Amino acid sequence: MVEGWLQRLVDGMQGTMKAIIKRAHRNVIEMKLQDFIFSHPAQVALLGLQFQWTADTQASVIEQFPCFFRV
Repeated sequence: MVEGWLQRLVDGMQGTMKAIIKRAHRNVIEMKLQDFIFSHPAQVALLGLQFQWTADTQASVIEQFPCFFRV
């Protein structure tokens, strides 16, 4: 009984975090940096910035070395 309630609680928290992170992933592209940072919890903002850094770095590497990424 208690275990079932706790599992539902954990599932709910995970679902909430997943939704918040998905929204941050969309917002980091659309918002100004300062607006993005101050509209999300610190750890989520940091994760969003890491998403953006990874995307920018990947695009730069592909642009600089296209011969390695031919399909």
